[in-house]
Order: sequence, then C-alpha cells, then structure tokens
Amino acid sequence: MAFDADGVFWAGLVAEQATLARYDRALSMVTASDSVNLRLGPVPGTAEETHARYRSRPGAGIAVVTFSQFPQAPAGQIYQAWVRHGATWTSLGTVEPDAGGSARLIAEDPALAAPPDGLEVTLEPRTGSAAPSGPVVVAWVP
Repeated sequence: MAFDADGVFWAGLVAEQATLARYDRALSMVTASDSVNLRLGPVPGTAEETHARYRSRPGAGIAVVTFSQFPQAPAGQIYQAWVRHGATWTSLGTVEPDAGGSARLIAEDPALAAPPDGLEVTLEPRTGSAAPSGPVVVAWVP
C-alpha cells in the first residue's frame, strides 16, 4: 500500500476549508439583525442554571445551539439536540460539554429554514438516536 503524503495533505486542507466556511456561515447567521435567539430552559429535575440557546434566521438552513452549565452526561450517554417541525423531530447533533458545562453545535439542514415548533435536548445512548427517546434536560415550546 502506497502512502501519498500530498493527497493526505490536500484532503486535510479541503476539510479545514469546509470547516472554516461552515463557521463563517454560522457567524453570519448569528450576527444578522433578523436572527432569532430562543432559550431552552430546564425541565423539572434539571438544575436551574442549565440551559441552551438556539439561534437561527428565517430562510437560512443553519442553526447554532450553545449549551451552558450542563453537567457531564452519565456513562454511556450523550446530549442530543432536537428541533421539531409539526410532528417531525430532526436531530441537530450530539455534544459533550467541556469541564465548565459548555458546548457549541452548528447544524445545517434545509428544514432549519422554517421556524421551529419545539426544541429540546435529551440524554441519549452514546451512539445517538434517530428520534428523541431519552429524558428531556432542557426544552423550548412556543
């Protein structure tokens, strides 16, 4: 098996450029004057300071979720963020908060161009879930 150092370098460079472009799209959305900032508050049984923020913009298929004061997930579990449109839940992704309980998630999906009907963060198996199945930690309902 031959090792192509140039190919590995270029693949890494392309991946890095894609990540930077994604961050740029997220920053543009978050700083737009018409961006929406929704607070997901703790549900009963969750510490009062635990919360998340969902930021989106009408017509933009990108959202940023920030997590604050989240405890470490129990062994074998991970936090998963969800957005609901009608009766359909879409996963925004999974996160592992840092030692201070913070994390950030950037999600891109055409469905995110529409305002959400509901948002929640659940505890799911470490591999994530196709639909919310674990306990809700924080939520937003209009």
